[in-house]
Amino acid sequence: MASAAAGAAGLDPELGRGLVADELFDLTLYRELLAVAGPSERQVLEELIPVETRHREFWQDLFGVKVERLDLGRRVKLSFLVGVCRLLGPTA
Repeated sequence: MASAAAGAAGLDPELGRGLVADELFDLTLYRELLAVAGPSERQVLEELIPVETRHREFWQDLFGVKVERLDLGRRVKLSFLVGVCRLLGPTA
């Protein structure tokens, strides 16, 4: 029903799906980086996670679109970024 409302309001559902997926990517990245973060980076990530959670919820509500899983491209990008951070540590 929300998708129909978004469409009636002139909102592009594909744009919404992309925005929600981007927020999910950011949220997932921050959660993954907690495992390799130093104390100061961990504090920043812990502050960013609730912000990204709210962003994702906002776009989902606005567009009436749910994205629960990252697409292949975003999963590859996530793995690459987390791998670089594991390899190089907080410098990365």
